[in-house]
Amino acid sequence: MSIFIRLRGRNYGVNPIFATTYRPERSLRRSKDRSLSTPYAVNRTDEELRCPAAPVRALLAGKWSAAVLLHLPPDTPLRFNELWRTIPRISEKVLAETLDRLERDGFVRRVCYPEVPPRVEYRTTELAESLRPLLEALRDWGRDHLDAIRRSRAEHRRER
Repeated sequence: MSIFIRLRGRNYGVNPIFATTYRPERSLRRSKDRSLSTPYAVNRTDEELRCPAAPVRALLAGKWSAAVLLHLPPDTPLRFNELWRTIPRISEKVLAETLDRLERDGFVRRVCYPEVPPRVEYRTTELAESLRPLLEALRDWGRDHLDAIRRSRAEHRRER
């Protein structure tokens, strides 16, 4: 069962069972083996799907989120440029976007002091500190198995 909504000249369908939205005109693929009801997902968020692991999955899906959390010390706040210098190969724009996302999700607290020039410090919250052991375990696992992953990728490339 779908409910169709017309918004800005386009038809949108809302599937109340899965809480997904899709555009029916894009749901038909060129392949003939797909049914007519295959939805094309638009604005599908984990919150809509009500998955309890959604915030962690969203955090790990960000390329730099885990690196930023691991580079922020647990007890000392860092200023933006100090943090930017500690993380190799990240641009200022991406760091700013990542910090905004982490602040929105409650993993980082931003403190802005009313000075000239403005001083802004970032520190991890209790929520982020509870996640730190898991991120460190993932980092350590990656270090321990990096050679095996590289060998597997090399073998896969040779087979193709």
